[in-house]
Amino acid sequence: MEIKVIEEMDNKLLGRKEITFLATYEDRTVSIDEAKTEICKKLGLKPENTVINRIDQRFGLKQSEIRAYSYQSKEAMDRYERKYLTKRLEKKGKAKEAEAQKDAQ
Repeated sequence: MEIKVIEEMDNKLLGRKEITFLATYEDRTVSIDEAKTEICKKLGLKPENTVINRIDQRFGLKQSEIRAYSYQSKEAMDRYERKYLTKRLEKKGKAKEAEAQKDAQ
């Protein structure tokens, strides 16, 4: 997957960085986890404070326009982000911890 940042804006009022990027891929539409991992690697963001807000698939092309928000703190994310998105992050974090513990045993 190849990522090209289209727009990057600091929203100081909400304590976040708003990033719009274009993901080009070969096989299938990018998942939320893949998009989040790649953008965090590329821009050096904290995955626990980053939320993928929107993925727009372009019809007939192997490209998606993706919008992500990276908050400065966990408190800012909890205050301004929609609750179902933060719950999704918590569930995935707990699932990964349980899987790591299971592999350790």
